[in-house]
Amino acid sequence: PMEGSTALGSTGPGSGGASGSGGGGSPGGAPTEPTPVARVANRAGARSRRGRRVAVALAVSAVVLLLVGGGVALSARSGSDEGELVVAESPVEEEAVVEEVAPDPGPGPEDAPSGNDGAEPGEPSSTTTQPTTTTVPDPPIVESLTLRPATDKPPTYEMADAPVLTWSVTGADAVEVWLWTDTGSGPQRTRLLSSDPNGSMPICPGTVAGTRCTSPPATYLFVVEAENEAGRVVSSDAVPAPRFIVYTIIS
Repeated sequence: PMEGSTALGSTGPGSGGASGSGGGGSPGGAPTEPTPVARVANRAGARSRRGRRVAVALAVSAVVLLLVGGGVALSARSGSDEGELVVAESPVEEEAVVEEVAPDPGPGPEDAPSGNDGAEPGEPSSTTTQPTTTTVPDPPIVESLTLRPATDKPPTYEMADAPVLTWSVTGADAVEVWLWTDTGSGPQRTRLLSSDPNGSMPICPGTVAGTRCTSPPATYLFVVEAENEAGRVVSSDAVPAPRFIVYTIIS
């Protein structure tokens, strides 16, 4: 382009002047202003030069990329020969496996304690605990308690004429027949007459000498107390107790 521009710019006179080295065609060596056609040609030439530079730059870039890629490939190959090549793998989502566990059915019939101790099926077990029941015994009963005759007596009387005490008790483990004496200040238990559940005897509240009974003046009463195995006590004093009086003789 520069050659074409020079050829177009030297059309004027003075292009061959002996004294002008800088070249226009004007006399005395003054530069000649390019024509419009020359200016268009200059611009086209500049654009052509820029296009070649861009093409060269792109070619150089491509070569650099090829060299870099080859270097990386060589480096990777060298690394695989000399050491372990670490390749980063993308994580793979694993599907969760849910294992179904069957519920424990518990001990089976073969694991259960027999409880029969070798007995045949249907037979009662020797270790079977039977329900216990507690039976509370009935309280003792004083069936009868009598004194005959229950007439008053003098301080001394014949034993053949003595009053007779009779009693009968059932359902008792222990029986006591007591003589109570009341001299005016209230009855007091004074003597154990018998421990038999059933009996009969003539009564002398005092002392016997031969065939006679001598007793101090007082009122004499008779009470039966009975106790069963459960410790329940029944006394005959809940009803009027049989009694008789030894009176005082006034001389």
